[in-house]
Amino acid sequence: MQRERIRYFFLLPGVILILALSIFPLLFSLYLAFSKWQPSAIGMGIRFIGIKNFIDLFHDENFRITLLNTLFYVIVGTIMEGIIGFGLAILLNQNIRGKKFFRVVFLMPMMLTPVAVAYMWKMLFDEMMGPINFFLKHLGIHPVSWLSNPHMAKMSILIIDAWEWIPFMMIIFLAALQSLPKEPYEAAYIDGATGFQALVYITFPLIYPIIITASLLRGVEMFKIFDIIMITTGGGPGLSTASSSIYGYYVAMKHFNLGYASAISYALLITVIILSMTFLNLFRERVKVVQ
Repeated sequence: MQRERIRYFFLLPGVILILALSIFPLLFSLYLAFSKWQPSAIGMGIRFIGIKNFIDLFHDENFRITLLNTLFYVIVGTIMEGIIGFGLAILLNQNIRGKKFFRVVFLMPMMLTPVAVAYMWKMLFDEMMGPINFFLKHLGIHPVSWLSNPHMAKMSILIIDAWEWIPFMMIIFLAALQSLPKEPYEAAYIDGATGFQALVYITFPLIYPIIITASLLRGVEMFKIFDIIMITTGGGPGLSTASSSIYGYYVAMKHFNLGYASAISYALLITVIILSMTFLNLFRERVKVVQ
């Protein structure tokens, strides 16, 4: 009995740490989502207001804009990174010279922190002193407003995110390709199939579940995009490039409306859950057919 008590005693610090750093903030932020709390207001304590914050979200034009921006990043970014990552995986799965070197080089962007990547690309995209516009100017091309034009800024953010996270998709697809059996390909080539036909009718169906899983993982991660936007554009011009995470940050840290910011976070969480379940249900039957 004494040994059992000692065992639980040593586990207690870890349990307390988990409760303090994860479970308590989760429950407290959930309570704040149904409350009004602005620490900047004198004498303003936490006041329970029910679902008023969520009702206000439905009439919040800024939240609608940032949510649409987030969905744009998720859909376009995931598709772009998936296609390029799949192409690189196929290329590196071939017997080419220096493929081990290229595998290491292509993985390097993923090892960097998003903040460092954002600062690097912000310098590259600088409209006055950036090297990209410098070379475009010498080629006779008019300099591009990479980060100040609303539409171009969105694409610039996608380029930065893709540069860093295409290796994530590539390494998953490469592992899937290297695990495929050789027999179906040998039989197909004997029957006269071309490399493209083998890719479409053998490779793609066999790794289809992996493609769905990788796309879901990357899509969920894209919903949390924050670092790159904050460093490069700050969500501007206006809110044209701001994600829901950026908007929640501004509401909490600049307007000190912590209750409403918590409601934004949970609204985003609910959106992610609903879209993820819808995505899985749409492709579940397709996966069963392929298998």
